[in-house]
Amino acid sequence: MVRTPDTQYAHYKNEADALGLDLSDYYVYVMALHHDLPMPHYIQDRIDPAQYKLGA
Repeated sequence: MVRTPDTQYAHYKNEADALGLDLSDYYVYVMALHHDLPMPHYIQDRIDPAQYKLGA
């Protein structure tokens, strides 16, 4: 479980929606990018690789 500050929730939710991800998958997406780890297959299957950057 990830606790999201109320003041930041809408921002993260909008970013997740733009990528077609639910919020929990968006958190995994961001962590993989931040730590230079491979993108999980269940996220690769849902978004375009050109979107593999923050703020895409």
